[in-house]
Amino acid sequence: MKILHLKPAEGLVIRDPATGRPIPAHGASVPASPFWRRLARHGDVVETTAAEIAAGEAPEAAPPEAAPAEATQAETGKAARKAKE
Repeated sequence: MKILHLKPAEGLVIRDPATGRPIPAHGASVPASPFWRRLARHGDVVETTAAEIAAGEAPEAAPPEAAPAEATQAETGKAARKAKE
């Protein structure tokens, strides 16, 4: 079966009917089915290349340091009980 390399048009989220998950903004390789061809014809997805898809899947730089986590409900409850004592 022929494969299409597509990505969502700017500002759209397009779900893969086989998985129910959105295709990534950098694109995905999908089977050339009537569903994908119709979306391409209507401008909901645009053609891209396998190289552009692979470049978008490359790991990005390490994420910035995460902010400290909020206190859990159990921790805040313990603190409140200690304050009352």
